[in-house]
Amino acid sequence: MGIRIVFSDLDGTLLTYDKKLSCATRQMLENLTSRGIEFVPCSGRALSGLPKELLELPCCHYAVCSNGAAISESKTDRKLFQSYMGRDRALALWKRVKGLDVSFDIFAGGKIWSERRAYERLDSYGIDEQTLKSVKGCRTPTERTPEETLAWLSGRGEDVERVTLFWKTEEGRDAVIAAVAADPTLAWTNSVPHDIEVMDASVNKGAALIWL
Repeated sequence: MGIRIVFSDLDGTLLTYDKKLSCATRQMLENLTSRGIEFVPCSGRALSGLPKELLELPCCHYAVCSNGAAISESKTDRKLFQSYMGRDRALALWKRVKGLDVSFDIFAGGKIWSERRAYERLDSYGIDEQTLKSVKGCRTPTERTPEETLAWLSGRGEDVERVTLFWKTEEGRDAVIAAVAADPTLAWTNSVPHDIEVMDASVNKGAALIWL
């Protein structure tokens, strides 16, 4: 039957260190198009954080986002699959960590909502320059607290895909991990130094790929 579909992670895999497509990668993707092979980007990012030039490729019709919590049509943002963390578990986690020096970024509706106070301090969480540029570029700062944002999203009918927390110290990291572990229906992973990405325990990119 030959190859019908190609999946790839983005950061540290498909994209260069400065989060761009190399000339060689562009050529490879053009070759997939000419051969009628589907390309599916798989990322911990929200859909709005994926490179537009990638989503607009003729060979790209689907995207696995939020570490597998959502599969969307890349051209329309129509959700095909979702396994969300949900507002209630996100709110409960926020209440367990709100006394810590951490950020609390909420993935919902294909976007990432970040309290402005934490957003403006992201450079203090030990993130390298290129990653920081990408992280800030993907987020929408808001004056609302995480609790207020969760209520606002609920009023709009938008559920929580997952959350990301950035931490400063090892003690802060351990406290966040303990807060996540307090709910056995949640799981965590990380993709860059000083971050913890929290989602439903059933969610991972591999499961999303099998579904697709």
